[in-house]
Amino acid sequence: MSLIFGVVVIPLSVVGVIYSLNQSGFFNLDNIQIVVENSDGQSHFLKPLVSELDHQIDSYRGISLWKLDLKKIETQVNAHSWVEQVSLTRRWPSQLLVSVAPKEVKLLFINKDGSLSP
Repeated sequence: MSLIFGVVVIPLSVVGVIYSLNQSGFFNLDNIQIVVENSDGQSHFLKPLVSELDHQIDSYRGISLWKLDLKKIETQVNAHSWVEQVSLTRRWPSQLLVSVAPKEVKLLFINKDGSLSP
């Protein structure tokens, strides 16, 4: 009897609780943290690019972490020309950590409108 309880009832109870919490929105994404690694000397140039990336990823807010398609998000982030590598990490219960390694900028041009271009 105790074996059935330990093998069947407890795991089913855990799954039921997780399912219930997921249905109530407990695991819905509400915090997206973007960390730019090794951006020494590039912060001024990267700031508007990170802001644009944050705006793009913001569309995933409210989606359950269980249902997030991390491959799709990774593909979207990698599509940015300034991104060398990206790593996505779910932080339970409702946070996504986006670690971005930017491409190394060797030379910047100042455009006529004052913006910077690599």
